[in-house]
Amino acid sequence: MGPTEIPSQSHETIKIPTAYYEFGANFKDPKVGEVGELSEILQWKGEVPKGLPDWKEEEKQHLGEEFSDVLLYLVRLSDFDGVDLGKAALRKVELNAIKYQFHVKCNGQIY
Repeated sequence: MGPTEIPSQSHETIKIPTAYYEFGANFKDPKVGEVGELSEILQWKGEVPKGLPDWKEEEKQHLGEEFSDVLLYLVRLSDFDGVDLGKAALRKVELNAIKYQFHVKCNGQIY
């Protein structure tokens, strides 16, 4: 199996060598642990401002590592299950835009 490609925030493509993430048939259950590790970091911080200005650099790095673990396993899991994760995410954004419509009133106009 070749690498799985995902877009990055810098508009480049990241190639993930999926061979490094091969698992047995019941590999889905351990992924809950990865989400748990990410949640553990965040649960004691409460509300934090954008960019985490009060976090130490090593805390931000650790958070990034845990986000990466979750992302890599999601990519691998979607590949394993034959789901085009990019298309699914775009569809979900569109569905949420319909489901959670909001309107802004400005100068008497409703947008």
